[in-house]
Amino acid sequence: MVGGSPAGLGVAHVAVTSRTDAKAEALAREFGIESVPWAARETYQPELLVNTTPLGMHGRFEDLSPYPGEVLTSAIVVYDLVYNPYHTVLAKAALAAGGLVIPGLEMFLYQAVEQFRLWTGRILPEEELRSLLMEALYGT
Repeated sequence: MVGGSPAGLGVAHVAVTSRTDAKAEALAREFGIESVPWAARETYQPELLVNTTPLGMHGRFEDLSPYPGEVLTSAIVVYDLVYNPYHTVLAKAALAAGGLVIPGLEMFLYQAVEQFRLWTGRILPEEELRSLLMEALYGT
């Protein structure tokens, strides 16, 4: 975070929550932002919600969501870093509420493109990689 404050991001307010409250509080102190207790996260109405937990990921966490779907609104943007499945429980709830969802595949794709460039000095065609990832991850 530029300057260690939300203002460095061009936003007025940033908050963090974690399944471990002490971790959220430590991160909040480090960056001068708000910490929201995990048990109270449904009372916090973010404009942008970024999921960096494994909740929703294919396997044992697939049926879980880090945020209660019933409190999502059409004003929310959800950036879910989970890329498999394509639409997690959280993403489906945000879409049902009329919100905007950026699926984790976008992070996975552009992370691969940049890593390939750093290692080889060459540009990996995004659309070709997207097709390969869609086939490998989702069979489509």
